[in-house]
Amino acid sequence: MRNTLPLTLLVLGFIVFSQATHAQSRKEREAANRALIEDRIELLNEDLDENGEVDLTALFDSFNALLERPLNLNSASEDELRALFFLNEIQLQALINHREKYGHLISIYELKQIRSLDKETIHLMLPFVLVAEKQAVPRRNLLSVFDGGRNELWMRYQRQFQDQRGFLQNEDGETPFKGTADRLYMRYRYSKGSRFSLGITGEKDAGEEFFTGSNPNGFDFYSGHIFYKNDGFIKRIALGDYHAKFGQGLVTWSGYAFGKSADINTAKRPTVGLKANTSADENLFLRGGAITFGPEKLDVTVFYSRKKIDGNLAEFTDSLNLDIQEFTSIQNTGVHRTDNEIADKDGVIEEHIGANINTILKGWKLGANLVRTKYDLNLNRNLGLYNQFEFSAKENIAYSLDYGKVWKNLNLYGEAARSANGGTALITGLLASLNKQLSLSAVYRNYSRDFHSVLNNGFGETGGTKNEKGLFTGISYKPNRRIKFTAYADRFKFPWLRFRTDAPSNGTEYLAQFTYKPSRSQEYYIRYRTETKEQNATGEESIIDFPTEITKRSLRFHAAWKPTAAFQLKSRLEFSQFSEQDQPDENGFLFYQDFIYKPQGKPYQISLRYAHFAMDSYDSRIYAYENDLLYVFSVPPYFGRGSRIYAMAKFKIKRRIDLWIRWSQWFYNDRTTISSGNNEILNNRRDEIKIQVRWKF
Repeated sequence: MRNTLPLTLLVLGFIVFSQATHAQSRKEREAANRALIEDRIELLNEDLDENGEVDLTALFDSFNALLERPLNLNSASEDELRALFFLNEIQLQALINHREKYGHLISIYELKQIRSLDKETIHLMLPFVLVAEKQAVPRRNLLSVFDGGRNELWMRYQRQFQDQRGFLQNEDGETPFKGTADRLYMRYRYSKGSRFSLGITGEKDAGEEFFTGSNPNGFDFYSGHIFYKNDGFIKRIALGDYHAKFGQGLVTWSGYAFGKSADINTAKRPTVGLKANTSADENLFLRGGAITFGPEKLDVTVFYSRKKIDGNLAEFTDSLNLDIQEFTSIQNTGVHRTDNEIADKDGVIEEHIGANINTILKGWKLGANLVRTKYDLNLNRNLGLYNQFEFSAKENIAYSLDYGKVWKNLNLYGEAARSANGGTALITGLLASLNKQLSLSAVYRNYSRDFHSVLNNGFGETGGTKNEKGLFTGISYKPNRRIKFTAYADRFKFPWLRFRTDAPSNGTEYLAQFTYKPSRSQEYYIRYRTETKEQNATGEESIIDFPTEITKRSLRFHAAWKPTAAFQLKSRLEFSQFSEQDQPDENGFLFYQDFIYKPQGKPYQISLRYAHFAMDSYDSRIYAYENDLLYVFSVPPYFGRGSRIYAMAKFKIKRRIDLWIRWSQWFYNDRTTISSGNNEILNNRRDEIKIQVRWKF
């Protein structure tokens, strides 16, 4: 029966799409832009855990605001245009220069005359922009943000059918997990375009208590914000939970950031500034208040954050026989299910005080950043040889200078930083748009082993923005509208030891992708990626572990086509290989078939996937993006041997109410249990249901 499933779905798909029409709508263009983001996420999040989900609510909030109120290219400010993240700095400045030189755009087709804008980029812009006469800006006041805004209420329910060991009674008749297996999410938001946002979010993870025990007030996690943006002297105000993202992320960058991908432009961090936090991530945000002010070409931002974080607490008695409390590490899991996890919850107070100054001087964009971080307890890490230079104190100060310059078709940018202990970090990059067909990117970074910065997210091979040197180079070549070739090479070294690598080490990473798009309804690509690093040899029993080379390779064939406007098929075949010196190779492969049906004028949409996979080990795992509920991104690792099925449907109950239902199943042929510890499932399958409702009013 299981072997006939792919054929059954294929036949069903062709029956369905044969009844659809060929009309194209803005919803399709919106889906195309969502697909662009999904492709990037799939490559960027290959270090997520088994249940990895990426919360990009803030990103899609911005895009949805633009879909409802597209930017007028004749009046949009440079800051507003930056919301179009697929525009690089050269394209952005070319658009602004064209407007300044020739005046208002007469038609959207005038974009074709701008040298740096190719057809692909223009096509991506279309759902989010328009060309109209520049209207006089009405005088704004704070109360006007409550006129004509949009309210949204989200409710989400999620649960696995098979119980994990943590929900089963132990010998004492108790369950390790104190709460139920339900995962709950609630979000309310009022917004008026990108100018004003007010909202509150609550989340309960599976195993956490709800209106009882450690959570008498309901959800385990709450987040709230008020955000205001203006064109005057006071430019932005953020209260509650927010993000601050400046420079290239060496000193001040809270939240998510893109990294290496087939899009070579993502190596550069975009200028973001202050943003409201609308996600349910329990760690990557600031809590307090911030303001940006200044005249037209000068931005001054000051921010303050004070929040409780999870930490492993420890007590000791000093030489005076006094009891001293400190913490040995920060916990970022965000789950509070067991007694130990609950004991670590909110155990440490983290405080940030920071400032940023940005100005434009003779075409150069210059910035200065300063952040002081302080904990109420001393951080006393369990230091070993490999991590002896990591931050382990009660207070830290980091500061930096960042810069950027666009000259014709070149963009030079970078940031240089230093921490109070003398550690340094440097990153500098160059983007070159030689013509509409050829673009180049180069990024050099040098992060010392003792650079300390808590709010960092600099570009690199590993997290933490420390102990790394590297040179990234990329190329993008589009000889015509049908063909695109992208590739990058990244050579890096780690001057000091790392976890599981007891010596300085080197590494390389290469990616090449050839894309063929004969029409808007068809796209095919082949991608090869290889990464080589050094780590301690497997099974090494000597006192000193000698690093050995490991190599991960993958080869992907991907096809996406739309037989009709309503129906889309996606197929993928991917092979992986993990090689270690003096050890046998470990191989894997993944095949999946997606069926996506979005009939025009119908109140429903359907997505299906069947996947078959076989991997020799977890090291040869393959990550693949999955269609999920709106604002939820899943990029799970496929490993072991088995199959994966999911089905998702969206229904428009009424004009302002949408309902999503998603069922998924992992089925393994090579095991009788899944996962380990309290997460272990005593079964070879794992089923999950997700239900989400959105009410717009």
